[in-house]
Amino acid sequence: MRYLMRCYAALVAVMMLAFVPPSQASIDLSSLRAVPTDQVGVEVISTHFNRRTGQATYEMSVTNNTGAPLPGPVYVVVNNFPSQATVQNPDDTTNDGKPVKIINIGALASGENATLSLIWKLDGRVRLSFDLALYVSDLSPPTISEFVSASYNLVAGQSTELSWQVEDADNITLTPPGSSVSPSASQTVSPTETTTYTLTASNGGGSVSKDVTISVQPRLGSASGQTLHPVTPHFNTVFATYRHIYRD
Repeated sequence: MRYLMRCYAALVAVMMLAFVPPSQASIDLSSLRAVPTDQVGVEVISTHFNRRTGQATYEMSVTNNTGAPLPGPVYVVVNNFPSQATVQNPDDTTNDGKPVKIINIGALASGENATLSLIWKLDGRVRLSFDLALYVSDLSPPTISEFVSASYNLVAGQSTELSWQVEDADNITLTPPGSSVSPSASQTVSPTETTTYTLTASNGGGSVSKDVTISVQPRLGSASGQTLHPVTPHFNTVFATYRHIYRD
């Protein structure tokens, strides 16, 4: 039995050595757009150092100060750190081996911040310092070249046709009703009250939207949703007979 247990343990050890985790695909920064460093706010929220393992954990926040949304995902590249320090939890690496953290969001709005965690392995006594650089897709947001209505003023019960033309979009949504639509199409709507329709188009470079407002007036003669029917008046006619008496 002991012999079988030793064989089993040896087999498990061989299998563990043979297992090699899949390598990460490196990121080509030349295909991305660098966010100016003076337009990015970086703040260290908290740090924790484990003396036993030699690991240092940095909880950090990055803020978009560009004045415009940054399309996601946002790639955070770690630069200028000492050779005795290694990032233990990168999401990817650049072509030249720099660690990358990826913030998977649709877009980082202007003034908005996102958090990330960096776990460092320190070899000996190291004065840790580093820089963060942000990169985003160089793809431009889609274009809504047209979003119009055949009529902008309706009477309750009437319909109108919305039409639009969108370029370079991966997803297009018309709200209401919140459904996906084609880049070049039209749709008949019958709003029961004044309604604003929003067309939203998005791709890897961001999202854009346009609004169309349709004003709806109640039908003539309507009140509280009820139709008033005309009433025919009834006249009671009184006939009087006058007798004129003439006297000489």
